[in-house]
Amino acid sequence: MEHTDQKHRSLAKKTHELLMDMANTDSLTGLGNRRLFEQEYERMFNHAYRTGDTLHIILTDVDKLKQINTDFGRSYGDEAIKIVGKTLRKTFRDGDVATRWGGDDFVVLALENQGVRPLVLHDIQDRINSGILNEDENQIFSGRLTATASVITWNMTDTKDELFRKVDQAVTLKKKNE
Repeated sequence: MEHTDQKHRSLAKKTHELLMDMANTDSLTGLGNRRLFEQEYERMFNHAYRTGDTLHIILTDVDKLKQINTDFGRSYGDEAIKIVGKTLRKTFRDGDVATRWGGDDFVVLALENQGVRPLVLHDIQDRINSGILNEDENQIFSGRLTATASVITWNMTDTKDELFRKVDQAVTLKKKNE
């Protein structure tokens, strides 16, 4: 009887882990989804508040995705999103949290310890776009697939909600300027 109970608990635990993974993962890219972003944002913001570490929020969106969808079809748009997702996974550190915010928008959370070289936007932009070029192995996009990144750094004065609003506004502003 005890052995059966242990097997049931093990199965329940595995099922719970699988369901949580499914609930927190974007099915197209395999990155975290917005739900995971919100959970990790809470955790990383609180960590930065306690330790004085710098919290960076890197917004990335696929350039001209609407045009790719129009010119080539949605399957190519999906491929572009997959390539950007794979690039972000390889570009950032294991402790950073790369998520798909929605549509063609991605958000990465990165903590930076005191004394570590600061994140520089043009370095990030270059790393992402050269990574995209490398990931487009079959040259589907012939070097025309790019992404734009921007970095919001917490200034230690904004509340968690104010900083989140800045992130949301930055994503919205990027969309309006497309």
